[in-house]
Amino acid sequence: MSHRSIRRALTLALSFGVLIASLHGQPPPAPGAAVDQAPPRDLRPLLSARQSEMRLVTARYTLDRGTLIGNYLGGGRNRAGRGGAALTPPEPLSPNRIARLERFDLDWQAALAGLDRAALSPTGQAELETLETAVRTNLQQLDANAVTLARLSPFIPFAPAIVRLVESRIRLEDLDPEKAAGTLTALTSDVARARARLETGPGGGAPPNTIPVAKDLATRVPAAVDQLRSSLNEWFTFYNGYDPLFTWWNGLPYKKADAALQAYAAFLREKIVPADGAAAEVSTPGTVAIAPAA
Repeated sequence: MSHRSIRRALTLALSFGVLIASLHGQPPPAPGAAVDQAPPRDLRPLLSARQSEMRLVTARYTLDRGTLIGNYLGGGRNRAGRGGAALTPPEPLSPNRIARLERFDLDWQAALAGLDRAALSPTGQAELETLETAVRTNLQQLDANAVTLARLSPFIPFAPAIVRLVESRIRLEDLDPEKAAGTLTALTSDVARARARLETGPGGGAPPNTIPVAKDLATRVPAAVDQLRSSLNEWFTFYNGYDPLFTWWNGLPYKKADAALQAYAAFLREKIVPADGAAAEVSTPGTVAIAPAA
């Protein structure tokens, strides 16, 4: 054995001796001293924690569901306000998103029910129960989202047109620039009609000073219009400039649609007020996401 190999072996032995001594609160061996080869009296500090059998299952559910949310209008993005504070999650304005997530959660609920709980460790059983609770909570939230969308729809009857444009882009479907321009032109007219119905009031009478709505919708209606406007802007920016034909057909129609949405949101904020005696504000928690156990 060469002198270099001997020195390397002695260095490794000394380092291991330092590690063992530190575990027992003992001073490290002096250089050149013989290393004690006896095992430590307590091996428990060297043991690693046992991992839950459900760790990868939980990770798979959380990651797959997050991907689905990001594939539809109204979810998936982590937005933060000033100072890093989280903003209110966007309203679920896509019926396709609600339906797809519900099918996903129901499939997972059935798969989890088929696991043999008795075969799991106590840690795995606890994580299984946590995951099942998260899936049930997410299904309940999807039901609440469907109800909320139904209540918002009378104020945003033009939302499906924007949702279709955005989801078509996400699916990378072929785009007909001329047809898209027609959709934007019709959208501008639909926004104007929605505003006119609210301005004239019931029966086409004098313009109302205020528009009473349920308390929990007072801020959510204009926020939903802002969300739709933002989504339309992302859709337009994706194609604008990259596809000259798209820009030629849709430049002006988009500006008109964007201006109509902006004005409508401002109108709603000015006119909408919480109605006395209306339904109390309903708390709608976001999607439950859980971290896998160690």
